Amino acid sequence: MELKEKDVLETIVESSTPAIIATDMSGKITFYSRGAEQLLGYKSEEVLGKRAELFYVKGNAEAQWLMNTLKREEKVHRYRTKLRTKGRFLTPVMLDASVVKNERGELIGTIGICTSILEEQKLEEQVRVQERFLGFILKNSAEAIIGLDMQDRIMVWNRGAEMMFGYAEEEVKGKTYYFLLPDDLELKGEVQYLNNVLWEKGYITNYLTERICKDGKRITISLSRSLIKDENGEPLGSSAIIRDVTYQKHMERQMVFTEKMATIGKLASSLAHEIGTPINVLSGRAEYIKKITAENDEVCKSLDIIIAQAERITKKVANLLDVARQNPAEISKVSLKSAILFVLDLLKPKLDKMDIGVVVNIKQENIIVDADADMLQQLFINLLVNSIDALKRKTKKKIEIIIHIVEYEDRKMVVIEIIDNGCGILPENINRIFDPFFTTKEKGEGTGLGLSIVARIVQEHKGIIEVQSIFKKGTRFIVKLPLNT
Repeated sequence: MELKEKDVLETIVESSTPAIIATDMSGKITFYSRGAEQLLGYKSEEVLGKRAELFYVKGNAEAQWLMNTLKREEKVHRYRTKLRTKGRFLTPVMLDASVVKNERGELIGTIGICTSILEEQKLEEQVRVQERFLGFILKNSAEAIIGLDMQDRIMVWNRGAEMMFGYAEEEVKGKTYYFLLPDDLELKGEVQYLNNVLWEKGYITNYLTERICKDGKRITISLSRSLIKDENGEPLGSSAIIRDVTYQKHMERQMVFTEKMATIGKLASSLAHEIGTPINVLSGRAEYIKKITAENDEVCKSLDIIIAQAERITKKVANLLDVARQNPAEISKVSLKSAILFVLDLLKPKLDKMDIGVVVNIKQENIIVDADADMLQQLFINLLVNSIDALKRKTKKKIEIIIHIVEYEDRKMVVIEIIDNGCGILPENINRIFDPFFTTKEKGEGTGLGLSIVARIVQEHKGIIEVQSIFKKGTRFIVKLPLNT
């Protein structure tokens, strides 16, 4: 005997894996599949004729809401909820339901298919945990991580970026990152260059450049940047990972500087011997000839020129030896206040002649450092003379000297700042000013050794020297020396 079509359908539904539950319009259960038994734990005979609200966590309120929605819209699609099992556990499900009508189109009941989403929720929770973990890494990374949209506006600004640049997230979000660029790099078109490389290759790796922090400090950075695309491969923006490599680059320059000094030392020693003796002979003979031809003014004038030029050569060689000298510092207790006042007194005629105002601000009294007194005075002389020269074409001339103690995590340091409102330094020259023989002065006005000597003295005292400058506005030299307490 063949099964009727209705019986076949009932058999299929009855044995189906999904949980299928049908109710009448009052909410009483009229059908309960084997899949429902497996999902909820109740046998069919335990629930038939009972209200479906027994499954819902919120009871009648949720059952009534679903019934009203079905009456109004005739279906409910992908409704997420939790159903109560026989063991009183809650199981997450996805519900798709619709109304059942008779041949006259009248509502006679509802039918719903419940699919367990327990595994799906576990996966979703794993994804959420991973996202939170990645978010934590992003937020707390020591490196600056910045997310940019297609217009280079900042969308993500992590704690590393806050620490590196000094700006809080709320200060920069929604702005383009261009405010971090030094003026000279912006004028050179760095933004366009980086964007061109990014679009062409899709990434930028370890690009060395510079950025400006909130406090005006210029730092050297290593920039890596990648395009961010959606699932269709369409670009959404870019991410930037930035490392501050200022210290590493400083140490590299120090190594190069040390190697240069060693080479210059050998050259200077050779020059002192090879040039010093003939120059002394030349100068001595010129002095002698001048004495025996005192009546001849023309000859005396020529001899004066010879003597002056011989002295100039001797001075140049002495400066060269001073830059490269290998003699260790003679360390003693030195009062910074006494050292700076001594140098200012020494330079007073020059300062007064140029009408330069000097302000000295020593934050703490009796700051004593372990240093070579002569070297320290030479350091101050060279830095102040550099500032004086930078003020030549200024009408209102000012030098400020600030001395204060700064406590770092591992040590205390005394910080000496010498600030002028002079001509400033071009950005392209800022990393070369401590190189021996580098000078921006006109020919014959400078040897390019003054700041080299400063750098060597600071290095010998295990200190740090930094320079901040804005062209045509002024320069700040910052010397940090260890403070032994």
